[in-house]
Amino acid sequence: MRFDTGLGLTSVDHLTSLVTGSHQNGARLIVDFWPDAFVTLENVQPDQISWNDVSVLS
Repeated sequence: MRFDTGLGLTSVDHLTSLVTGSHQNGARLIVDFWPDAFVTLENVQPDQISWNDVSVLS
């Protein structure tokens, strides 16, 4: 998964510092970002993905 927001994110560590929580809703994994953003991953269980699967483009 790649994040390219154009907002100056510099690394995966920078991105993870913005995560405020995550939760499972049926077949959805929802990652919350402060203050009012979230990413919903369909048909993904928490044990199927890690931060090693994430890239940040600036």
